[in-house]
Amino acid sequence: MLKILVIDRCHFTRTGMEAWLNHTDVLSSSLLVSGMNNLILAKEHILQWKPHLVIADLYGFLNDALPEQPINAFFAACRMTPLVLLQSGNMPYRPQYASHAVLSKHTPLHELAQRIKGALHTHPLQEAPESATPLLSPQEEKVLAMWTEGTSNKEIAYALGIHGKNGLHL
Repeated sequence: MLKILVIDRCHFTRTGMEAWLNHTDVLSSSLLVSGMNNLILAKEHILQWKPHLVIADLYGFLNDALPEQPINAFFAACRMTPLVLLQSGNMPYRPQYASHAVLSKHTPLHELAQRIKGALHTHPLQEAPESATPLLSPQEEKVLAMWTEGTSNKEIAYALGIHGKNGLHL
């Protein structure tokens, strides 16, 4: 499954791009598309989620009080991820920022699709790790299993030996 992150301050562009990627046969594999409108959160999302492709319009972030720091951090996070930049403003991106393509937001969708495919083919896809860290501890799994069976919170606490300080919210 390919993971694609769309970053844009414009809600309509972001959701439109997500919908277009999800509902067309742009790519022949299944997709997981996520959209963000915050550059600092996007940087962290890139580092944690490790998307296969980032599509971003950074023009809306250039009007921030100190745009250089988050933009530089964003590009540092993208150094191993293919990046397609969309350009909505008049100011061109600096060549110091490495990207697979810089396209106008007026680019036809078929050309955008070709650039996306090209960006994904230039970088080898990284496979998911063999083993993943469990999301819940064994104790949490027991609580969840009992809770989904309809066991009351007090019965769960009694059965699992959960007391005051470690189970106030049961």
